[in-house]
Amino acid sequence: MKIKLFLLGTIIAGVLLNCSAYAQVQKNFYWEGAYFKAQSTWNINETIVPLGMGQIQFNLINSGCIWVGGGGGHMDDCDPAADSTSPGEVFRSQLISNIAYPFNKPMRYTFSFKDISEDDGLGYGGPGITMFELYPAWSQARAGKPPVFHIWYNPLTKGIETDINKNWKGRISTTIDGWNEFVVETIQSEKSNGYMKIYHNDLLIYDYKGTTSYRAMQGTNYWIGAYACCSFTPSGEPDHNFIFKNVTAGEI
Repeated sequence: MKIKLFLLGTIIAGVLLNCSAYAQVQKNFYWEGAYFKAQSTWNINETIVPLGMGQIQFNLINSGCIWVGGGGGHMDDCDPAADSTSPGEVFRSQLISNIAYPFNKPMRYTFSFKDISEDDGLGYGGPGITMFELYPAWSQARAGKPPVFHIWYNPLTKGIETDINKNWKGRISTTIDGWNEFVVETIQSEKSNGYMKIYHNDLLIYDYKGTTSYRAMQGTNYWIGAYACCSFTPSGEPDHNFIFKNVTAGEI
């Protein structure tokens, strides 16, 4: 009887552990009248926290990682190895729009974020932490292809960097203490009619015309939150905390 109870307890513990890991992907995370897909490499209820009044807090936990916590096809988030199948260690705390927004139509995306971290940290490698991105909605045509637009932030330098359809534009702005408001106006297109204008606190910081995406007629999702890719996180980097507000998306 004791052996049976031990085995049963082991099985239950294993099931609960697996549920805990996979539970860090929540397909219908409700916030401010809309549904999102929530992904975190830690516990969602500790890393993605609605605050009311249109605000939400994202906590990027760098001191641990729940294996397959990121989910959504990112089964290797916690793996420090970097090779053809893995980008290297990843930490994330993100929401992904459940709606795919139109391709080849003028769109406006807005968000504001404030860094409330206690420590600026050691300085991330690469371009920093992804705060916002555009990614064609999943389809077989997207398999193996990256997001088409990023806004990155480095807490140590306060720099803002970006890329458009894999073309890295480098540092284009510097954040201020308090709220940093961003407006992205774009046509996502694989043709020359594409464009992207990026505003930071009402100042136009980048104006681009040309191809903005690979072919993705199924539409584009936006991602908000904090995502440290590809072993960019140095050993000993403290956790970081951000509040977002004014998150909108719509046709112009």
